[in-house]
Amino acid sequence: GTNWTLLSGSATITGLNMTGVAPRGATLVVSADHTGDSPGNRGIWRSTNTGASWSHISGAAETGLPAGASFDLASDPSNHSRLFTNAGDNGIFRSIDAGATWRKVSDAAMDAILRTGTTNIKISVGASNNVYVAIVDRSEQLAGLFRSGDGGTTWTRLDLPITIESGVAVGIHT
Repeated sequence: GTNWTLLSGSATITGLNMTGVAPRGATLVVSADHTGDSPGNRGIWRSTNTGASWSHISGAAETGLPAGASFDLASDPSNHSRLFTNAGDNGIFRSIDAGATWRKVSDAAMDAILRTGTTNIKISVGASNNVYVAIVDRSEQLAGLFRSGDGGTTWTRLDLPITIESGVAVGIHT
């Protein structure tokens, strides 16, 4: 990080509210969530030439990823081709080819929370195919916490963490 070089194709992604970056050699994938911006400034962008040019993946028919804000972009530490993101309230998606194509992996319980309106999503991928998704709803409350032990194929809803304060159960983001 001592020296930096401006990417020649950076004008395409300038001004995006980037929420994640997944460098994969010459392939770079970035996510953006700024929901106040036009739909053209939300979602996933991908470069296969070290940032010289970029393609807006979200909403492109051949990618399988609907248009929408992407609150997070998580990569699998054991498989650099596997990435996870969300596409607005359309679900959680997984790519197995470094972001070129995507497949929906969220289940009905996750989708029900997403449809109520989301202000943030965080995704974490760990060892042994463990994936965690936290969904924050419009009221700025943690509304859902999910775990997959098989790389996003099936999901288990986890209890939301709470504390008891003055005899009242209080959740996260109160």
